[in-house]
Parts: sequence; structure tokens; C-alpha cells
Amino acid sequence: FLDNLDFGWMYRAASALLFFHMTVGFLILGNVFSRIVHIKLSPYRVNDLGLRGKLEWLGCTSAVIVVSYLISNIVPFFDQLTSLIGGMLIPFVCMILPIVFQIKTHFMTGRRIKAWEWALWGVLICFGFLVLGVSTYMNVKAIIEGWSTYGAPFSCHCDGIWDTCECSPARMEFTGYNCTV
Repeated sequence: FLDNLDFGWMYRAASALLFFHMTVGFLILGNVFSRIVHIKLSPYRVNDLGLRGKLEWLGCTSAVIVVSYLISNIVPFFDQLTSLIGGMLIPFVCMILPIVFQIKTHFMTGRRIKAWEWALWGVLICFGFLVLGVSTYMNVKAIIEGWSTYGAPFSCHCDGIWDTCECSPARMEFTGYNCTV
């Protein structure tokens, strides 16, 4: 969206609105996540309005902000970050956990698990861990290789967003992906 605007007051207004949008979204989702963290770490003081409860809440929300900042700067390329998260979670959530839940259900209901089911589930769980390991390795490798192209974590990534960057004059050239009219 911002690639279509030249530097000036419209660019600044759009940037301010996008910043406001992202801040509100983070505050809403960050509070929910911080509450979950607070419930897990200190369930007896979640609703405590005393000093200790407030300090624990401050610690939980601050930790969420710091971890979010670290993750966003360690992996500054959004597509690679989502690939890494997907590679780590999808095999676990879609392949391994359903089998674990099925086994737990069998034990809870007293139903015997047949030998062929154990064998099939064992193969699927091994395959799930294999996919998890390979996809995580390949995504981490791609992120590290991307450092040479885009820059290392916590470094300045000049993406044509400021009029003082070296690449800024080329930002508004017609590339087929933006409309400079």
C-alpha cells in the first residue's frame, strides 16, 4: 500500500494510521496472550489488584512485548517467519497430537489398541517428527542464508521506506508492482 505513495504528508498520514491499527491490534491480542501467560504462571494472583498482582501483570505484559520484539528482529522477513512457525507447528498439531489424543481416548475408554494400529500410529508419529525436523532445519537455513541478502538480525533493513536511504530514489520507479500515478 505505502509503495504507491510518494514521500510527503499522505505517506506520513497513511503510516500513522497503519501504526495505530497495528498498535490497537497488538494491545488487544497481547492482553489476551498476557492473561493466558499470567494464568499459567500465577493462577492464584490473576485477579489480584494488590501490588504483587500488578507487578506480575506488568512482568507478563513486558515479557510478551520483549519476546515479540526479539522474534520480529531475529527473523525480519515475514514470509520466512510464518514458514518457520508453520514448519514447527503444523506437523505437530496435524499429525502427532491427533494420534496422541486417539491413544489417550483408547486408554480412557478401556478399548484395546490393535497391533496394526500401534504400528501405523508409530510410523505416522515418526513421519511427523521427521517432517517437523526437516522443515524446521530448512526454514532456519533459509533464514540464515537470507541474512546475506537482506541483512542480519537487528540490522537496518533499507527497504525504500525513508527518503534518506540509498535505495529511496529507485523506490518510486515503475516496476510493474506499484502504481506511481
